[in-house]
Amino acid sequence: MSPTPDAAALPSVSSTCTAPMLRDAVCARAASTPLALGPGNLQATLTTAGDKRLLLLCFDYALQQGSIGIAEADQLQTAVRHAREQGLHLVWLIESSGIRVTDGTAGIASLRRVLRDVQDARLDGLRLLAMVFKSAFGGASILTSVCERRVMNTATLLSMSGPKLIEQSVGTARFDATDKAAVTALLGGAARAARSADIELVDASLPSYLAALDAWLADAAPAPVDAVWLQHQLAQLYARLPQPLPEPKALPLPSYMLPAHAQDLLERVLPAHSGVYACEGVLIAQAAPEAHTRVLALMTPEGCTARDALALTRELLRPQALSYTRSVLLVDAPGHAATPEDEQLVFSEVLELLSLAIRWLHRQGQRVDVVVSGSGGGGIQAALAAGASSVTIGPKARLYVLPKAAMQALNKAEDEDAGTLATALATGAIDHAFIG
Repeated sequence: MSPTPDAAALPSVSSTCTAPMLRDAVCARAASTPLALGPGNLQATLTTAGDKRLLLLCFDYALQQGSIGIAEADQLQTAVRHAREQGLHLVWLIESSGIRVTDGTAGIASLRRVLRDVQDARLDGLRLLAMVFKSAFGGASILTSVCERRVMNTATLLSMSGPKLIEQSVGTARFDATDKAAVTALLGGAARAARSADIELVDASLPSYLAALDAWLADAAPAPVDAVWLQHQLAQLYARLPQPLPEPKALPLPSYMLPAHAQDLLERVLPAHSGVYACEGVLIAQAAPEAHTRVLALMTPEGCTARDALALTRELLRPQALSYTRSVLLVDAPGHAATPEDEQLVFSEVLELLSLAIRWLHRQGQRVDVVVSGSGGGGIQAALAAGASSVTIGPKARLYVLPKAAMQALNKAEDEDAGTLATALATGAIDHAFIG
């Protein structure tokens, strides 16, 4: 067992709290022991709070900006599985720049595995809390959003796209990444808490974070994730939209919205479709009722917006959703959109709900197959792939860690072989080549 730290060794109450500081403070209150997770930069600690047994998973921003590489993804999976086996409350202490983009397609695969395990844990009722300190970007922000509650302070940043990427996407006239006040007003804890009922705003001190942890531990477990809960979450996200989503409208075929590669895959998957409907970047095709199959096509070659993701989630969760035995999701979206308007809606929560809805349908017995017909990548690929029954790519398709603009904003270059069928198969980013 680890020794209890002396009070003098703890930071002063006026210090800005960090993930390691909170871990040490929690462990000072009760006997604790480290949990070996294998190689990687994450640290896990087993401890107690009253009659509750906790697993604290600590990210350290001093180590590669707290990013999640392949090794850290394995550690995350080990921690989640241990918490489920032992019935522990799992607490993320997060300071993370997200998935390590230099891992390429293997990074896509690692996020898919981790997010799927966290979703299953949430669906099975595991208590999950995310306490965010400096930031949670990209895949890390989706992971935090799966948790039943997130704790942030006013300086904390949470977003799918970091400030530099947003600036690269829309230009400095619309968003200046060097303007700290503008960045905080869009991505900071106060803005996030004002939008989301599941985000708690605290001050940046250690006592405030400890109090938030204790309050969460005292709360009853949340309602189970079921159709009612999913619809409630969808309604809350709807309410953030400045303009409501229209109902789908019928399209003549062949449609200009459906590229040739997607039209070919549609005919192979659903040769007897009765018509195609569209809403935002989402197309809906349905076979004869007795076929119990539907195809939803996400055709957003410029990037999937929050409205696109919500339109897709709405179709997945229609009242007749469970009457289908199979949903096929055709995808042509090289990444998620990186605009102030999308981030204002808390895009991480939008993608988390989409992903959790897919996983819930899968666990209800519906086969949900994701088929990348053109491009796939970024947060939208993670959201779709994590919950799906299977992920495949078409013969001319390709996966991208991030869109080219995002890679340029980060001064990164992607390997030419990354995202190809062979690489995607080898890393587990997909399950097999598309065969119809």
